[in-house]
Amino acid sequence: MAGEWFEHSSPDHFWFQWRFEVLRALLSSHDLGGHLLEIGCGNGTARQQLESFLNQPVHGCDLDERALQSAPPGQGDLFVYDIHDRRAQWQSAFDTIFLLDTLEHIDNPVEFLRSVSFHLRDGGLLVLNVPSLQWLFSRYDEVAGHVKRYNKTILRDELMQAGYEVCQTQYWGLTTIPVLAVRKLMMKFTDSQRVIARGFQPSPISDRILRALMWLERRLMPRPIIGCSLAAVARKSVQD
Repeated sequence: MAGEWFEHSSPDHFWFQWRFEVLRALLSSHDLGGHLLEIGCGNGTARQQLESFLNQPVHGCDLDERALQSAPPGQGDLFVYDIHDRRAQWQSAFDTIFLLDTLEHIDNPVEFLRSVSFHLRDGGLLVLNVPSLQWLFSRYDEVAGHVKRYNKTILRDELMQAGYEVCQTQYWGLTTIPVLAVRKLMMKFTDSQRVIARGFQPSPISDRILRALMWLERRLMPRPIIGCSLAAVARKSVQD
């Protein structure tokens, strides 16, 4: 992931607030257990939101040590850790794992999801979010380190191949599809050093517009049939 992206990520950003509201609604019907981990936690933005909502520790791991060092203190611990290392003491150690806008960076997602599964107890939950709609793939995605954008079929197939049962999937961000289409065009004429800042950090006026779109969708279309992001909850299959 482009390190610059973390400079613009915070719980106050409209997109993080929107994603969190979607996840909170999805999680309301699930028992998450007491041992929670976020893989690819970066600078801890989602972890802050989750700990505040759940009022319990959420541990985090990432390969980017600088991002972890910039994370604010939380209830859980942070680790520089490659999940493919599969530490024995972490086998089946977690009840719920969060994988939020990380899978799209992975060249071999099924292998990665199997390594995630190593850390999850049988019957434990995997909570994901990924960007969706491949036709929106742009220079922004390339600079951010995305391999692809998802749809429900692709995500479901990868999860099932890796040994998960899909519980729920939900698109969100329908109202911002035109915005991302415009962004895709803009990125063609944007210097590579400015792609992340221009593509992810809105101006004050744009921020008000995007928050209005978020408000409208959350109230009028809380479960749209399509969107520029896709959230999911899956369960690790119980081994015989």
